[in-house]
Amino acid sequence: FAAVFTADPGEAASTTELVRAIVEQFAKDGPTDAEMATVRKQFANLIETQQKEPGYWSNVLADLDYHGTRLSDVKEALEAYTGYTARELRAVLNDYITDRRHIQVIAMPKAKSQTPLSAD
Repeated sequence: FAAVFTADPGEAASTTELVRAIVEQFAKDGPTDAEMATVRKQFANLIETQQKEPGYWSNVLADLDYHGTRLSDVKEALEAYTGYTARELRAVLNDYITDRRHIQVIAMPKAKSQTPLSAD
């Protein structure tokens, strides 16, 4: 699970804390039934659209042996991705969104140089 955002450098620390609180609250309370319904529709649309494209099948076939995938796995992908319940998702989130597993990276711009640029 990752949260990526852009913020004013002066607000980076407070925004980071806000985002962490939101992620922790989401892990605790999980998604609503309405949110799960939306995600299921989005995944169904994504998978159905991808499976209509030759590139999708080229990638699947190229990696069957490498990843140990079976064609039946591909056939069942839609059901697998859309079959999770809010309770199952919450359980996984609570296993992974912990202080012990927390990784935080903040990228800040360099301070501007005080040396004016030459017009040469």
